Amino acid sequence: MATFLPLIAEEDPTLFRALDRIGPIILDAQQSVPLPYPPQHSYLFVKPGTPVDVDALASWLDEGIEKVILPLPWAKECIGTIPSDRLILLLQISGVSAVSENVRNGVSGLLLKTPSLDVNFISSISKFFAGSAIYVLSTVDSSPTPSNIRELKSIGATLVIPDSQLTLEPTSDSKIHVGDAFLAPVISDRPDGLFPTVVSSQTGQSLGLVYSSRQSVKESIASGKGVYQSRKHGLWRKGETSGATQDVLRIRLDCDSDSLEFRVIQHGAGFCHLNRQSCFSEISGLPALESTLKSRLASAPEGSYTKRLFSDPELLKSKIMEEADELCQATTKEDVAFEAADLFYFALTKCIASGVSVVDIEKALDKKAKRVTRRPGNAKPQWTKPTAPPASITPVERKVVRDGPIRMRISDLLTTTPEVAGTAPSATCLALRRDDHESQPIVDAVRQRGDSALLEFTAKFDRAQLASTVVFPPFAPRDDAHRPRGP
Repeated sequence: MATFLPLIAEEDPTLFRALDRIGPIILDAQQSVPLPYPPQHSYLFVKPGTPVDVDALASWLDEGIEKVILPLPWAKECIGTIPSDRLILLLQISGVSAVSENVRNGVSGLLLKTPSLDVNFISSISKFFAGSAIYVLSTVDSSPTPSNIRELKSIGATLVIPDSQLTLEPTSDSKIHVGDAFLAPVISDRPDGLFPTVVSSQTGQSLGLVYSSRQSVKESIASGKGVYQSRKHGLWRKGETSGATQDVLRIRLDCDSDSLEFRVIQHGAGFCHLNRQSCFSEISGLPALESTLKSRLASAPEGSYTKRLFSDPELLKSKIMEEADELCQATTKEDVAFEAADLFYFALTKCIASGVSVVDIEKALDKKAKRVTRRPGNAKPQWTKPTAPPASITPVERKVVRDGPIRMRISDLLTTTPEVAGTAPSATCLALRRDDHESQPIVDAVRQRGDSALLEFTAKFDRAQLASTVVFPPFAPRDDAHRPRGP
């Protein structure tokens, strides 16, 4: 956790590198300060009156800025569009009363600009922003002291210090040493005052446990080299005699501010005096595979399959695609793990051949996780099966028979076009009202004229000329008595 946040406004590569090792750092949106490299963790400070829009803010966040610090008008514009955990509200002391509950709930932190570091007053304001991170920026040019940092930390607030008040020289009345500011709240429960320090690799694997002093930490921050405190021999610059030096990437405090973690790039045979990477055990998993692949790339033994993969890009490409397909086909937990391991091997071989490390992959994952704008994520056309168009229905032509027995028309929906099928219901059950309207005159005529009307309609609709509505025996034989009945 950060003990203070530096605000960068001046060009000083050496100071920047030291601050980046203990980051995050705050970049001023109005100051175009050349940086030797992008910071590992950074916030963007947007002053009132800075011309900027929501799309530009989203673009900065997509590019890796962790949080943006915005004045109240801009914060109101962004709430609901930018995730709350990426927004910090910038306020003057006089503007606290103008903050609504909606604004308070739409941000994850408050940067308070104040002329004095009054702990009681700042504590009372922080109660309204319960659950949010509180940062304090003094508007007075005087240099902060370690006691200022400790007092603010005691109420859960973090001091923001302009880089003009920070130095790598000894602390003076006008500037505070970066190491003194970082170590201000750190405590030790040991009689010798040393801090337990976990040394870990770039990927977070523990390499060993050492001890640090204030002097060793300050030297590591300034030099970027692994420097610790030996309980027997004093200051210990790792690798000074063995050659197993370290480049310090990051120094972090634990949640109780009584121990440290050094994230390093380990050179030489390893951290352990037994010439292995870690004091605890041999490395395993992806870090071990990466180490093996790098070794094979540098000097693969003759006949090595990995050497063949490095030498034959087409073979490597084919194996990656083959293993990806097998992973997609796997169904059981064991098979999925087995096929994924194969795919990781070939994929990491491709990465090592291209100069990409596991750390580079992790950085890419972290950057993707910070994006606030998302693509749909649909599969590319070459990886999707095209949907077959529905089979066309060939209409079946039916011959109209003018003579012969009268039969009900039958429509088969499997072979009938939608246009024809759509007309079928209108002629049957879905047109009852229309049928009633057409049949009502026939019913009325039969009621009024009796058999004469019935004989008339029989001749009209059935084409049967009858003398009477009743046939008496003996009955004449019918020509179609044995004719098969149609459907």
